Amino acid sequence: MTNENDLDLSPPPFLSKKMKLIDLLPEHNIWLSNPEEGTQIDLNDINFSEELVKNKTLQSSIFEKIVFEGLNFENCDLTGSSFFDCMFKNCEFKKSHLHKCEFHDCGFENVNFEYAQLTKTEFNNCTLPFSKFTDCNLSWSFINNSDLRETIFNGVSLEGAIIADCKLYNTNQNKINDGTEFPAK
Repeated sequence: MTNENDLDLSPPPFLSKKMKLIDLLPEHNIWLSNPEEGTQIDLNDINFSEELVKNKTLQSSIFEKIVFEGLNFENCDLTGSSFFDCMFKNCEFKKSHLHKCEFHDCGFENVNFEYAQLTKTEFNNCTLPFSKFTDCNLSWSFINNSDLRETIFNGVSLEGAIIADCKLYNTNQNKINDGTEFPAK
């Protein structure tokens, strides 16, 4: 019989405070979940910095209290992923799919979304100062109670999107498609 004091309840050694996200991913595309057990891998309280994550599938992942600094996600599929209380600094999402992603209480500082698919994505209580959305699809997205000051929107589709209770001071909006059949609100 195992004694309660004999159990090692410390986190696994690979979950150190600073590490590379790419080190957690094998060479092939993966889902960060365990389909046999029906559980998802939950990454929290880790710092990832200065790396390129390219051509990876990270669908339906949960990230909590993660600091992403200098990360470049290129052609990645993060569909259905959730981010809680995360910080993104000097990051890029280039040609990546963030369809139905949820960002809650996240900070984005100087983050570039370029040719990203953000349809039906939610930004709740987020700050996005000096971020840039270039040639992105934000159709049917919901941006609520977020700080969009100094954010640049260029070539963005907002068909059916709802932007509510947001700070928009000095926001630069060029070539925005507000939608014709279902205009953004």
